[in-house]
Amino acid sequence: MDNAKGWNTISKSYQKRYNIQPNKYYWGPLCPKSLDKLLGNLKGKRILELGSGAAQNSIYLAKHGACVTALDVSSEQLNYGRKLAKANNVHIEFVQGNFESVKKYFEPNIFDKIVSSFALQYCMTPKSLKSVINQIFNLLKIKGELIFSIDHPVRHHGYWDQNDNFIIDNYFDRNTKSWEYSFPEDGISSTMTGSYKTIADYISSIIETGFILKAFIEPEPIDHEISNNFAVKSRYIDDPKKNPFSINHLKRIPGTLIIKVVKE
Repeated sequence: MDNAKGWNTISKSYQKRYNIQPNKYYWGPLCPKSLDKLLGNLKGKRILELGSGAAQNSIYLAKHGACVTALDVSSEQLNYGRKLAKANNVHIEFVQGNFESVKKYFEPNIFDKIVSSFALQYCMTPKSLKSVINQIFNLLKIKGELIFSIDHPVRHHGYWDQNDNFIIDNYFDRNTKSWEYSFPEDGISSTMTGSYKTIADYISSIIETGFILKAFIEPEPIDHEISNNFAVKSRYIDDPKKNPFSINHLKRIPGTLIIKVVKE
């Protein structure tokens, strides 16, 4: 299935449900604001956000003085982002495209930082992940940084059962899968495709490309979110025992993995 078409279908419902605000950098569900120190100095930095969605993170970066480009596959998400950027009185360059071929949209060695939040897991295969990491390396200046968060691979490969036990299986299954992203409150759902990857898949891609690892973080959750409804509202709202992003479950199984690397 076409993930661009899928995101175009659910964009309005996604933004309405989660109501993500650009007053905080969104790393993942119930992540603390203290993680923003990973972003370093932003003023005057040229930054590319991959898989930006409606660019709430890009807007946050622009508010802190960065020159930001937001790239996403969904025209509907980007249209929402344009309105949001205007409402927040910041300039963002919006580019519609697939980050798996990101190098074709930009010249090499032009970005100070490339960031991504919960998007790189949508790389279709471990091989395409390696390709994206390599393309990112080429787009960054020397001393440039890649800072990204993903759905934690351990959580991604498991689920909570009705007895509140976390079941993990087939950790090494990297086959392409399809799943429904559902918004029953609006009677809308869309089929998404992708493949699960291991922690080693991400780390080996980084090392083989030549990046130097600077941070590897599995953040413990804060009690509540102030800038969105992501951990409060979800497709599990009618079955909270299965909700992987509840505070009780995030205290037991990490929901987010954050990695920061530098191009030496």
